[in-house]
Order: sequence, then structure tokens, then C-alpha cells
Amino acid sequence: LHDIVRYTACENDLPFYSYPTAASVDGFVSGIAAMTIRGTKVSYPSRSPIALYADPAVFANAPERLTASGVGDLLGKYICLADWRIARALTGEEICPALMELEYAVIDELEAVIADAGDDIRAAGDAHTAYVCRVMEGLVLSGIAMSYAGSSRPASGMEHYFSHLWEMMALERGVPYELHGIQVGVGTLLGL
Repeated sequence: LHDIVRYTACENDLPFYSYPTAASVDGFVSGIAAMTIRGTKVSYPSRSPIALYADPAVFANAPERLTASGVGDLLGKYICLADWRIARALTGEEICPALMELEYAVIDELEAVIADAGDDIRAAGDAHTAYVCRVMEGLVLSGIAMSYAGSSRPASGMEHYFSHLWEMMALERGVPYELHGIQVGVGTLLGL
């Protein structure tokens, strides 16, 4: 829904405000509209929102499964950043060291907050809210990296192709598919 509204706002030259209700994906502030059209995953250039309103009182109370999706999307950065380095070595593709550093800092912070929270991640309370806030912060920073790059390159690689393929296969067969970040997490494990 976020990407459909972003794309529609861009096409009609209307302002777009982002109000995520769950820490589930890293596209809340990106300038990319990722959508499924006639069963195919497509990404259209769009524009970043004018403002982001992310209220911890809202997104920290989202179903745990949605936050797990955000964690999976963030953990996929290990693979996409390796892909970017490989592309640089094989094809000479330009990389941005500052954006790579930002993405590595995001996943390092995620690892630290998970380690600090321990079993309290799932329990309601301050540790859980701090954990979900860090996930949201990482997702927003990853979206900012995409905006600076003008593409999803700093945040999406082979692990995302797995997710997109599985989603398209499920749509073709008329069966349900998993949340994007959950699929990205599985794709990350396959890419290791």
C-alpha cells in the first residue's frame, strides 16, 4: 500500500507523507516504488516522502511477525553488500563507500540491540520498545541509503531476487506467500 500511494503521489505531483505502522520493510523513505503488476515484481522510480511520522506507540505494538520481517530485510544487507562488492570487482560498477558504511553500521547496531535485549525482545516493555525502535531506525537509514543512491542497490541483492521469485511463483499458482522481509531472511540464509 505504501508503494502504491508513493507511486500515485509521484505520478500526480502530489506530496507524499510516510506513516509506517510496523517496522517491517526498508522502503518507507526510499524513492523507489516496488510493486507487483500482472504477477511480476517491478520497481519504478518515485520520490521520497516529504516527511516520515513513525510513532513508537504504534509500530512497537504491531504484530511480532511484522517486526521479524523488518529484521529479515535488514539481515539481507550482508548479502546485498557482498553482491555490490562482487559487481565492482567483476564489472567495475561504482560503489559508494559512505553508503556501504551506513548499511554496515545498521546491521552492526541491529546485532548489538538483539544481543542486549536477549529474551526481553518479545516481552512488552522498555526493552521490546527499544528493540523495535532500533529496527525501525535501521530500516529508515537503509531507505535513506537507497534515496541517496537513486536505486535499491545499497539495500537489495540476490537475497531480494529470491523473495521476488517466490512471490511471483505464489501469485502465478494462486497460493499465499510470506512477508517480504521473512522471504529476504530465508534468501539471506541461502546466500551464505
